[in-house]
Amino acid sequence: MTQIARSAPAGFHDERFSNAPANWRTAGAANVGVANRSQEDPRWTFFTLANNRKTGKAAVLWSKFLYPGDVTLEFYVANKMEGERGQPYTYARDINITICSDGSDLNKGYTFMFGGRNNEGSFILRNGVEVARHPAKIPTNMNYHRHWFAIKVEKIGGRLTFRVDRFFDGSSETAMIYEDPKPLSGNRIALWTYNHAISIARVRLSGEGGVETEDPSFVPGPLKTPLDEK
Repeated sequence: MTQIARSAPAGFHDERFSNAPANWRTAGAANVGVANRSQEDPRWTFFTLANNRKTGKAAVLWSKFLYPGDVTLEFYVANKMEGERGQPYTYARDINITICSDGSDLNKGYTFMFGGRNNEGSFILRNGVEVARHPAKIPTNMNYHRHWFAIKVEKIGGRLTFRVDRFFDGSSETAMIYEDPKPLSGNRIALWTYNHAISIARVRLSGEGGVETEDPSFVPGPLKTPLDEK
């Protein structure tokens, strides 16, 4: 039987970072590039997002695609081994996602923090204000030396869902969930970390929108994060 090829929906984007990341824009003290994930093994390289420790702590990757309304983001991420930051992986912290923002201010929109606030726990923020938390932290032992975390963030109407592997077991549907009676309307998405380095293998975006991109003349305002001055 002849197989019929099905094209992906217009608003679906599957980013594997096999080419130049032209659909993403950096902000803060971000250093991006292809680098070894583990310092003792040069065979495996991945796309990396890290902060330049000489110039700042926030390392941000903004998607240029606009996603108003419902949106789903899924990605695979790992802690990058950097001995100069300390003993592996004691420095692991703040693997964060922001949706419904404005392209400049990470205090706007919904922010999902795995190991947030210097690995204090995991949180959902609404316009910079905590609305949900879970005690799950990023593991810092060597059992996770080669581990890739599967993270999924979803907004459907006013329902926000946050999943990281099975780290939120014990919560409803093994996820952190927040119901917002007044859903926010921003359309920008960011992956970011703070005083840390992460490897990203694949990002998938889908939802309402995803067809239009930011105007080339767009000039973002000063970067702000919920972790500034903390």
